[in-house]
Amino acid sequence: MKTNKWPKIVEPLSPETQDKYLNWEAYWLAHYNDKYHFVEEFNKTFLIKFAKHFKKRARLLEVGPGLSTQVRSIFSDTDYYCFERRQDFCQKLRSQISPAHVFEGDIQEVTGMPGRFFDIIVALHILEHLPNLPAALREIRRILVPQGTLLVVIPCVGSPLYDLGGRFSSGRAFRRMFGEGYELLKRHEHMNSAQEIVQEIRREFFFAQVAFYPFRTRILGVRLNFLAGFCCLPKKPISD
Repeated sequence: MKTNKWPKIVEPLSPETQDKYLNWEAYWLAHYNDKYHFVEEFNKTFLIKFAKHFKKRARLLEVGPGLSTQVRSIFSDTDYYCFERRQDFCQKLRSQISPAHVFEGDIQEVTGMPGRFFDIIVALHILEHLPNLPAALREIRRILVPQGTLLVVIPCVGSPLYDLGGRFSSGRAFRRMFGEGYELLKRHEHMNSAQEIVQEIRREFFFAQVAFYPFRTRILGVRLNFLAGFCCLPKKPISD
């Protein structure tokens, strides 16, 4: 996988590895919150801090909500929309909220969503997965109102603390279930380091507030932490 240019070139997985990945993804989505509740707690604490500052019926878009999310309940007064790449997830989401508020597609492309439409965009544990992260951030900025807010939470991929924790938690569970292949899947899935993500966000936004876990000091930042949260504001208005 090339790391010096965007978009990153992701090597295709073998059929055997792809099968492992799909089974692992299903397991991880079903058990992640129970096994690693501190992640959901960090997400919740970070989001609650901002929820009260938005006016009622503000338009909120969640990117990559999956099937279970805290965002809808935390921002219960907003006009909630979501954008999800998986068709099967979109079908289930349309049974839970207004079908007109569920968009299907790839945030790394021009989505067809209206420009300058959303007051708040939330991306929880999404940006580390995107091979064309700059394109995704440009699209997010395009559909965000000029005075809007982007709320981001990422794992600190590349931090020794995160890498060590993954080796003895998800890595151990994967090896127990599937044998070899964890390191390959980790590189394939978490292709962007936290420092790369921070660098790319700063091209389009500035950080109004930041939060880290477990060490709150900004000095350590994403280099020596497990999780990071960013409240981002657009640098300047752009045309649609």
